[in-house]
Amino acid sequence: MDALPRNMIRLLVSLVLLCVAAGPALALTARDLSARFTIDGFTADFEADERVFRFNEQFGEPEEGLNDSKWGEYNDINQIRITWDQTFLYVAGEGRIWDNNMIIFLDVVPGRGILRPDTLNSWRRNFAFDTTGLSRGDGFAPEVFLATWDRNTSPRLLIGEANDPYRVLDREVSSGLFNAAATFDQSNPGRSMEFAIPWSTIFVNAGGLRDTTVLQGGIPTTYSRFAPGTRLKVVAVITAGPDGTGGPDSAPDNTQGHVNDSGTRVFLDNWAIVELDRQDDSGLGAGGPDGIADWNVSPESRVSFRFRPPIPESVAQGLRFRLQDVELDRAVIRPDFGDRVRFRMKLDPAPDLTNAFHQVTQKNFRADVYDLRGRLVRSLFPLTSRRVLETENPAVDWWDGRDAFGRPVEPGVYVLRVELDGQSRVNRSVVVVR
Repeated sequence: MDALPRNMIRLLVSLVLLCVAAGPALALTARDLSARFTIDGFTADFEADERVFRFNEQFGEPEEGLNDSKWGEYNDINQIRITWDQTFLYVAGEGRIWDNNMIIFLDVVPGRGILRPDTLNSWRRNFAFDTTGLSRGDGFAPEVFLATWDRNTSPRLLIGEANDPYRVLDREVSSGLFNAAATFDQSNPGRSMEFAIPWSTIFVNAGGLRDTTVLQGGIPTTYSRFAPGTRLKVVAVITAGPDGTGGPDSAPDNTQGHVNDSGTRVFLDNWAIVELDRQDDSGLGAGGPDGIADWNVSPESRVSFRFRPPIPESVAQGLRFRLQDVELDRAVIRPDFGDRVRFRMKLDPAPDLTNAFHQVTQKNFRADVYDLRGRLVRSLFPLTSRRVLETENPAVDWWDGRDAFGRPVEPGVYVLRVELDGQSRVNRSVVVVR
């Protein structure tokens, strides 16, 4: 009689050890996850591997810190959660936004999207995106953004207008076309904004999205198909409340960091990349990507970054360039004789061709000419994004002594003003003679 209890004990111990050794089960995308999710602004229904940010062994730190915001732990993004099924993208942003806002930008179609969030017709914010190589499908220009503010329980979903040539218009999507909730409440932890968004809503402006019905096991199944091999690019930010403001934190970390001043433009040049479609799940892709979000995959295994976070502060400091000098090739010009003054900008620190971060870093420049009374005579080029390794552009970096209407200006002294990011500024005098 004693042997049976001992055997049972051994069996129970073995089962316990087996469970411990196995570790947590992986969450897998599926055809239908709707029974698992309750969109309530809490993320307990997401599994551990449905997170974007993990632990970076190289730096011995989490990829997204719990207190890396310039405004402290109560205005900090902690995590982004993502998973999907054949109908919905499930996404959540966790953290705290005491009296401020959270936005998650989604870039879903290569070569398209909003270029200037500082000129949007709503939710206008002082951010700039790195759009380098956008025509090739590189860079970042989101078509979709998800947004809420502290203590608002009904987050917003906005879509960039496909027919907007300037890519600054957006429209708010009817709440009937997605499901969302938010629970942010000042200093309270464990809060988020949470979305379940149909693929047809996300790709509404994709141009090639269509519903396809196929028989699988004799059962008709309808899928929303997008471009085969589609990847999501994702960036989350915390911003101040008023239009035209920036913010203290982004996830993943941008390479140039943030400052305390919400009026400072924030350059977003890093993003998470989520591969939605590698395989043929439906039989529509001849064994390769089929234009349908893959199921039976771990979302965490599909996440990568342009630059894996965290971005050390030493790197961020080295990317905070200032305009050190503007060199002129002459100090006197005669517009009647076709003279031009050409100028060249110098940055501090000097960009390094071998630095991987410098190779992709862009800054915003502008150049204007004023008279001695401070009146604008001519804008040589408006706010223009340039790579720091390519600050010289002979095609536009000149002034020919003429005003905005092409007329020669009156003889006298004029001021050439060059600005970097609207902050660092250098003035140089030019004498015009007739």
